[in-house]
Amino acid sequence: MRRVGLALVAVAVVAGGLADEPRPATPTTPEPRSIRAALHCHTRLSDGVLSPMEVVLTAQRRGLDVVAVTEHNTTVAAKIAQTFSGWIDGPVVIVGEEVTTRDFHLLAYGLDEPVAPRRQASGVADAAHAHCGDVD
Repeated sequence: MRRVGLALVAVAVVAGGLADEPRPATPTTPEPRSIRAALHCHTRLSDGVLSPMEVVLTAQRRGLDVVAVTEHNTTVAAKIAQTFSGWIDGPVVIVGEEVTTRDFHLLAYGLDEPVAPRRQASGVADAAHAHCGDVD
């Protein structure tokens, strides 16, 4: 009886293995996906119309994943928007600044603090990099 039981278990294991469908290979890299972003937004603290919170809510309603708040020569509104978005689980807010001088406008992203406008664009770019940002 014991041999019959072991034989039945062995047959079941082999039959089960043969009946299994092969599993697809697990991808080693994640599937690419699109990210919807607005990378140059102003609020009413600069020359925009919406408050920092309204920018976040509008971005969320429109299905954006990322919004960069880039006021002229300040990061205050961007930091307000970033904090608010964290409270409501909203889109990622990039703290940015539109460094504005008489001669040019330059966008800087990922800043810890504002970049003081300088005469030469290279000086602004160097200052943005020093404040952990990137320029475009």
